[in-house]
Amino acid sequence: MEMFKFSPRERIKSWGNETGKIAVDMAPPLLAGIFIAGFLFGRPGSDGLVPQEWVMAVFDSSTFLSNFGAAAAGGLMYFCTMTEVPVIDGLMGSGMHKGPALALLLAGPTISIPQMLIASGIIGMKKTSVYAGLVIIFSAFAGMIYGSL
Repeated sequence: MEMFKFSPRERIKSWGNETGKIAVDMAPPLLAGIFIAGFLFGRPGSDGLVPQEWVMAVFDSSTFLSNFGAAAAGGLMYFCTMTEVPVIDGLMGSGMHKGPALALLLAGPTISIPQMLIASGIIGMKKTSVYAGLVIIFSAFAGMIYGSL
């Protein structure tokens, strides 16, 4: 039980140091995500590279197709969770419904192309495909449920 070898003061100092390291590690991806989201989606009332009409045409309702598309897109994106949140915020500012936003947010960190390539080398392509498919389907259903609330 190494945890009890430190005095309370040493534990607090260690906790502070680790918290500082995590904050320093998280700041660059978070700022990059905010920059990317602003560049791609602009701000409400001002289009970025992706016109607001495109987002609204695909993701403005919580249908199964829009949730499935958002979950599949999340699986293809290679964002860490910290950069995914500002991108979702930008999409929602451009008219994305909350159901597809949740579907994308659930599927994004769970599956990605690099992760699926590694998993297919370990457990095989068939099992990896089933895993990715289930993540997309369940994310889409979760988005539909959340979007209907």
